[in-house]
Amino acid sequence: MSELIRLIRSEERPILIDFYTVWCAPCKLMELVLEEVKEKYGDKVLIVRIDCEKALEIAREFSIMSVPTLMIFHRKELVEQLIGFSSRIRERIFSILDKLVKG
Repeated sequence: MSELIRLIRSEERPILIDFYTVWCAPCKLMELVLEEVKEKYGDKVLIVRIDCEKALEIAREFSIMSVPTLMIFHRKELVEQLIGFSSRIRERIFSILDKLVKG
């Protein structure tokens, strides 16, 4: 069992996992959104970034086929998986996290 799986099973806060690569332009845009997430939620949300090229086994374990891919877990469950980057991604992430942090 990977360290990431153990974290998902034990963490009470929402976990936002960002699967990315350094050469991916949409991933760089996603990084800016994640900075906003960190600014808004602070320690209420755990952000984990996984470089798919350096962590191939983890990317395979989570069946990552394209980047960026975000997975949001809460209380051991996958709440949402978002693939790619769009102009509405920030709204979607904030909407999901607002519910999880308040709930």
